[in-house]
Amino acid sequence: MAGTRIESPPTRAKMMLQNATRRERLPASPTGPGEVLRAASQEGGAKGWMDTIYLRQLETFIQVAECASFSRAAELLYLTQPAVSLQVKSLEENLGVSLFVRQEHGVSLTDAGKQFLPYARDIVNAYHEALQAMARVQDLEEGEIRLAASTIPGEFFLPRAIGQFKQKYPGIRVKLEISDTRKALESLVSGLVELAVVGYREEQALVDFIPLAADELILIAPASSPLAVGNDVDWQDLVQEEFILREPGSGTRQAAEEVLAARGRTVKDLKLGLELGSTQAIITAVAAELGLGIVSRWAAAPYIALGQIKEIRSAGFPVSRTLHLATRRAGRLSPVARVLAEFLQHISP
Repeated sequence: MAGTRIESPPTRAKMMLQNATRRERLPASPTGPGEVLRAASQEGGAKGWMDTIYLRQLETFIQVAECASFSRAAELLYLTQPAVSLQVKSLEENLGVSLFVRQEHGVSLTDAGKQFLPYARDIVNAYHEALQAMARVQDLEEGEIRLAASTIPGEFFLPRAIGQFKQKYPGIRVKLEISDTRKALESLVSGLVELAVVGYREEQALVDFIPLAADELILIAPASSPLAVGNDVDWQDLVQEEFILREPGSGTRQAAEEVLAARGRTVKDLKLGLELGSTQAIITAVAAELGLGIVSRWAAAPYIALGQIKEIRSAGFPVSRTLHLATRRAGRLSPVARVLAEFLQHISP
């Protein structure tokens, strides 16, 4: 229901952030985090060293460098001194260089250690920043979602739904692509968007459909049409009129073709005057007395109320249909997409 708050379970990123070592932010090197991995890989002379270095080793190295002492670093890290020595030794072996000069009363950095220290700080800082960013995404404090929709849900259902979603999650950016059902599903399957909302369930092996909202397709005529209002109009009278339909691939067009098929007819049995790429264009053309149209009640209602067009009941119209939420069957939704999908299923159209 509309007021339901959807809570996400504790996330891996959030738990990692909470469990990460709590330490003062380390001063970064002038190169910045964006250059850290590439630059660091060039410094040690050890091929493939990033495959074997662990974050804990870097943190241990930094702590020893700051304390100039293995024993003091061990105290601060809550480790034994042998454990600290082992981590530093493993890091040196992976890099292929010595990082410290061992002295009687402590340690000091070698030239290689001095060069490596700012990169190690940047790597550790970047890691913690990444965890914080992922935690913000998981908590829906920020993020972005791309979705596709066919015309009717894209123009009449989703704007209000997205508005309600943004009230709950103002930091989320929503990018909506409106086309027809076929193109919306193509964008979904190709991975250009994570979710699609369409007016027709076009069976695909790669897509799952979830019912969202009910709609009706109605037959509309110019306000001046002699066709009767309120009573069923004979099919023979209808086929004398020109029709204005959506283009192939549209959910409205597919639903109309199913209604015709149920009566043993096809689009070829109609006098097809125009094929237009939007519902609004059909309504405008019908109001201009260019023919009859088949459109969503949501789209036509304001124009019927103003007397610019009228609804004709005949030939199986009005016909009910369901708007569907579509997701990739094998895909894994991002946190933002998952919560938006759940949100759309809990609101009333």
